[in-house]
Amino acid sequence: MKKGFTLVELVATLSVLAIIIAMVVIDVNYFSKQRKDNEYNNLVTIIEENTKVLVNTNAQISQSIDRKLRNLQQAKQSDSSVVVTCKLSYEELINNNLMDRNTVNPINNKKIDGKSYIKISLDSSDEYKYEFIYTDEEELDDIDNCLN
Repeated sequence: MKKGFTLVELVATLSVLAIIIAMVVIDVNYFSKQRKDNEYNNLVTIIEENTKVLVNTNAQISQSIDRKLRNLQQAKQSDSSVVVTCKLSYEELINNNLMDRNTVNPINNKKIDGKSYIKISLDSSDEYKYEFIYTDEEELDDIDNCLN
């Protein structure tokens, strides 16, 4: 009687191992992406909350944003359901020591810079809404700057 494994047994074992390894790799990639998405969402929340702090504690910026949005609102008065928006550069948060210049987007590992911005909206119920817009491209939109 010979000792050892047959070719069929070896191929079957290797096939099972390959399937298990493939499943582990897929799970690791999925959880890594989930972790990065969660880190990004947490960062966005921090940026939006820090923008609220800036707007609520800096009278000059607050007045400028309010004036800009009220002027836009008056210009579009014919439609009361229109939400007016302006943007505040991420750089303003850095300049006011609310964010670090070296903050990195966890999804693509690129530094967040002045090209990114926070969209500030005034809705029909006179409530401010804040939305962080990450971009590493030059400005492509036509949203007015809140501080001009």
